[in-house]
Parts: sequence; structure tokens; C-alpha cells
Amino acid sequence: MTQFDHISARFSLEDKEGLIRSNFLFRGLDPALLRQLAQMSRVEHLAKGAMLFHQGDEGGAMYGIFRGAVRISMVSAEGKELTLCLMEPGDVV
Repeated sequence: MTQFDHISARFSLEDKEGLIRSNFLFRGLDPALLRQLAQMSRVEHLAKGAMLFHQGDEGGAMYGIFRGAVRISMVSAEGKELTLCLMEPGDVV
């Protein structure tokens, strides 16, 4: 059992489908494809303040927010942090 298996168990396949379907990008998706995406997904928990990815990282995943919030920000050349957006439950990045 991995550290995320107990967290994943809290979210059913229907929970995952609901999250994907709730986003405007996927609302019209064929139900079979929606189910396939949900089956391929995994649930991870991030501690408050943890980094999901860094500016410049190569993209290779899509993240959906179940609970809490994710702040998308960048740091200027002067070292000032700028918040670009706040992602909340139902949002996908």
C-alpha cells in the first residue's frame, strides 16, 4: 500500500467522475471516456504550503482540486511573489 492508497480510497470512481464532469472543459465528454479518465486518475494529498509544480517544469499531468485551494503564483526577477489565480474545488489546472 502506498502513502496515497488510503487517501484514494476516500474518493470513489463516481467522485472522480463528478469532479471531471463539473469542469466546463469536460462537460460534454462521452460518458465512457469520462469513466476512463476517472479510472486512470489518482488522488494525492498535499500538505498546506507544499509545491505542486514549479515555474518552468515540463507539463505532464492535469490536476483537479477536490478540497481546499491551490494558489498559482510566480516570482518576479526582483523576488516578489505574484498570485495569478486561486484554484478551488472543481477547478482543473
